[in-house]
Amino acid sequence: MNTKKRSRRRKWTTALVVFALLIGTSATALAIYRALPADDYAGLDDVDRTMFDQLAAQYEAFSTEPQKIWTETYRYDQEPLVLVRTDTDRSVVSRYTYLINMSELVDTSQMRQVSFDQYPTLTDVRVSNTFELTNFDLLLPANFTVDTIGDREVLLFKYNPAMFSDAPPDGLPFDLFSMHEAFHVNKQADWTYDKDAGDRIFDYPYTDEHFRLLQAEYAILGQVETALDDAEPDRAQLNALATDLAQIREARYARWPQLSAQDNAEAIEGTAKYVERAYQITQGVRPQPLNFASALDILWSDPDQRTTLERTAGYYTGAQLGFLLDQIRPEWKLDIEPAPQGAGMTPFASLRAATGVSEAPTDDVVDDIVNRYAVAEVSE
Repeated sequence: MNTKKRSRRRKWTTALVVFALLIGTSATALAIYRALPADDYAGLDDVDRTMFDQLAAQYEAFSTEPQKIWTETYRYDQEPLVLVRTDTDRSVVSRYTYLINMSELVDTSQMRQVSFDQYPTLTDVRVSNTFELTNFDLLLPANFTVDTIGDREVLLFKYNPAMFSDAPPDGLPFDLFSMHEAFHVNKQADWTYDKDAGDRIFDYPYTDEHFRLLQAEYAILGQVETALDDAEPDRAQLNALATDLAQIREARYARWPQLSAQDNAEAIEGTAKYVERAYQITQGVRPQPLNFASALDILWSDPDQRTTLERTAGYYTGAQLGFLLDQIRPEWKLDIEPAPQGAGMTPFASLRAATGVSEAPTDDVVDDIVNRYAVAEVSE
């Protein structure tokens, strides 16, 4: 009997030792995994150096020529930002977190400061491996969230090595993806265009007649893109294109009023996409052509992709409207702000103001526009 008890005790002792070793090994591995990075740029790994290279390029552009990206008053380089290092896309496990321009919102005195002698816009960068543990939203399988810190809403953005590859997840590279989401948080906090799903089109008209008019609109947008490629765009040509665009869209809205939700998608997502593309231009990068007409043909012919037209298309049509308005109504970025700073006007409302088009044209005018842009008639 005693022998059996001693045998049981030895087994329990062995199990406890093994368990303790496992716990110790796991804790050691976790500590190594969550070790803080170096306190200067040179000591960081390749992923973090690349990330800060891109962030510094963004900040330099906003520091020296913010009006070329949005307006002089939107200084992305001075906004608070939290960047969470992960290993995979939408990961729920993080390594550590960089807090940038955050020292006025949280106590960062006990956090490691990271120095960037070559980047004068990166002066307030701290790193922590405990900050993210207090934010449960970061445990969700998503690449970003928004948190109220101090008296500010702040973007908490996860980045991973794949975002810096030639084929980033969902085609979203770090520099453009993070800038896009930061614009939503920093600039659009008081904008209400997307309130109560006001930026989504319900009961979308997938009809031949709508396709006919949409083809004309997308053909016009394509010609706008071509015209804007000139070093000195022809103002008269742009005005004519703008008028045709306003009229064909008014015709669509008169026949299918639910489509006007596109204006709100353009105001929210289109402007954020505009910021991406405007930034690329400041870097000497020609943004990828949008090819509106060919994209429409592809989407319309595939029922599984058609739903892109219900909201996502507004990213691109809105960005294009922005570049057109830069030429014919530069104050559109003030128009879009809510009162009392602005007039609460969507980009399309600014287009209306610029062209004087305020109602749908007659069917004859619509047919003339369709025919001039070489869009074939399609019967219902």
